Amino acid sequence: MFASRRSWLNAVLALAVLGGSGCVDVGGDAQCGASGESCCDGSLCAPGLACGSGRVCVAPATFTIGGSVQGLTAPGLVLRNGGGDPLPVAVAGSFTFPTPLPSGSPYSVTVSSQPSSQTCTVSRGAGTVGTANITDVEVTCTGEPVPRHTVGGSVTGLVGAGLVLQNNGGDNLPIASSGPFTFATALEPGDHYAVAVLEQPPGETCTVSNGSGVIGDVDVTSVTVSCVSNPVPRHTIGGTVAGLTGSGLVLRNNGADALPIAASGSFSFATSLPTGSSYLVTVAGQPSGPSQTCTVSRGSGTVANADVTDVLVTCVTNPVPRYTVGGAVSGLAGPGLVLRNNGGDDLSVSTNGTFTFATPLTSGSGYSVTVRTQPSGQTCTVTGGSGTVGNANVTSVGVSCVTNPPPRYTIGGTVNGLVGAGLVLRNNGGDDLAVTANGAFTFATSLTSGSTYSVTVRTQPTGQTCTVSGGSGTIGSSNVTSVSVSCAANRYTIGGTVNGLVGAGLVLRNNGGDDLAISANGAFTFATSLTSGSAYSVTVRTQPSGQTCGVSGGSGTVGSSNVTSVSVSCVTNPPPRYTIGGTVSGLTGTGLVLRNNGGDDLAISANGAFAFATSLTSGSAYSVTVRTQPSGQTCTVSGGSGTVGSSNITSVAVSCAANRYTIGGTVSGLTGTGLVLRNNGGDDLA
Repeated sequence: MFASRRSWLNAVLALAVLGGSGCVDVGGDAQCGASGESCCDGSLCAPGLACGSGRVCVAPATFTIGGSVQGLTAPGLVLRNGGGDPLPVAVAGSFTFPTPLPSGSPYSVTVSSQPSSQTCTVSRGAGTVGTANITDVEVTCTGEPVPRHTVGGSVTGLVGAGLVLQNNGGDNLPIASSGPFTFATALEPGDHYAVAVLEQPPGETCTVSNGSGVIGDVDVTSVTVSCVSNPVPRHTIGGTVAGLTGSGLVLRNNGADALPIAASGSFSFATSLPTGSSYLVTVAGQPSGPSQTCTVSRGSGTVANADVTDVLVTCVTNPVPRYTVGGAVSGLAGPGLVLRNNGGDDLSVSTNGTFTFATPLTSGSGYSVTVRTQPSGQTCTVTGGSGTVGNANVTSVGVSCVTNPPPRYTIGGTVNGLVGAGLVLRNNGGDDLAVTANGAFTFATSLTSGSTYSVTVRTQPTGQTCTVSGGSGTIGSSNVTSVSVSCAANRYTIGGTVNGLVGAGLVLRNNGGDDLAISANGAFTFATSLTSGSAYSVTVRTQPSGQTCGVSGGSGTVGSSNVTSVSVSCVTNPPPRYTIGGTVSGLTGTGLVLRNNGGDDLAISANGAFAFATSLTSGSAYSVTVRTQPSGQTCTVSGGSGTVGSSNITSVAVSCAANRYTIGGTVSGLTGTGLVLRNNGGDDLA
């Protein structure tokens, strides 16, 4: 025994020497705590390993961190775990960080970047990783706007208009004078701003200091823009001459700086002008040999910050002299006269007197004046209308007009839709025309040009109404055929009277489709009218709330007048009543009696549904109790009281269970220990 004890001690000492702190199995590398080797506790395993099941060093288990995002509607949300694992989130729903963490590691989920126009907050976002994935981190986003701050500062030294500042390459701000300024677009905390000069004011140079940075929690007011005046530069005035073939062209600037031009090409005045000066280039002398006319375009303006080089002088050779052709018109009384020269140069003439064609002709050209269109009611003839143009305008052409006997024209048109007999049309109150069929018609009496006409319906056809369109006007130079007479069957409305209506929601219907909502007593009329002979049938499509409406005189056949005899009478319905009941379960005995509201007794003989005999109106209270318990059982009521709504109560639950009793008595004469009593072979009692 002593030897055995010594062997055990030697083994313990050897273990202590090899392991250093409790290794059981050092393995082939003679090192304690490597992967797969045994250990005494977790602290003995190599870095990055943990003491797992079976007391073996293993890599610790890792678990993901995630949860759900709610309310996200805008882009830009970025979550971060432990300050370093960024996760962009585009839509509401579940999320999981890509980097898992070992069991026992802390986690902390935060919002790295808020979405546009939303604020997101994290709940249950921090803790320690256990032995399962973290899935209950909750990120809630709301539409509350992120505070925004303006960017601005002050401008000094500005004397002219035209300065334009720009922030972040797009928010432009025109500045008219020195003083404070503020950009229109506010920025969120953390946004960058960069103020620059987009456009310099004329004659000045402005520079920006303190113009860039990051938005904090207050408006930026420290941007400074300093402007100084530039020395005034001078610029030349010039441009291009085109089309010059003659000699003697002289240009002038501002009425004094004369410049002779010998050929087409570029030119520049000798006297330069300071920025801001006005210039005006004109032609002081036109060229000759050949005779030309030169005109200036873009010749005036204000000198900017560069030489003016876009003045354009265009020269064209003057045409050969041309002469007009004309004469005099006499006797003209009607409109529409058109004269023509040489088969193409038309001239409308409206009054007597001289006339001149628009197109002049060169000397030696022939001319030939004719009447292209005669005036209304007249015939015109030309004398001296042809010849050769000399060296003066032709004014000797004579046009004489005489009045024609007046022509006469008929009045008519078309009838459509006619099915009845008796239609009589009338023109100008007296020229009656009986029409028996659809198609063209013409009044018997014709009228002269210029006369007025007015077609009306004197007598309507049986069962129809005819209307005239285009029926009046003034006779021109042709028969009138555009009068239109349209006939349609007469239509009559369907209606009547509603009485006794007090509730909302009444809808009447005619012929199964023409619905009419009624909100008050009195007369009513359906929107759709019917032709004579049509059937009508008025019914109640929707009864009003709490009422029943009946229709009398609601059907028949439309005659020759509106139907107003339909009668709708509404009466109030008695209030609805609802039963009180529920379900009995567990009942085995007899004699169970339930009671509602202290008086409506109901004997129950079996499990299942029950309902009290007395129904109650909506809004009444009910209270179900057990009046008499069944033999050998006790029944309890749940959901037994409340207020009646708009349906039967079926949710009262009555549960019955058998009564239970204890078994016991008295022990006497017991002096020792260990007595154990038993009931029914198994219920032991010490």
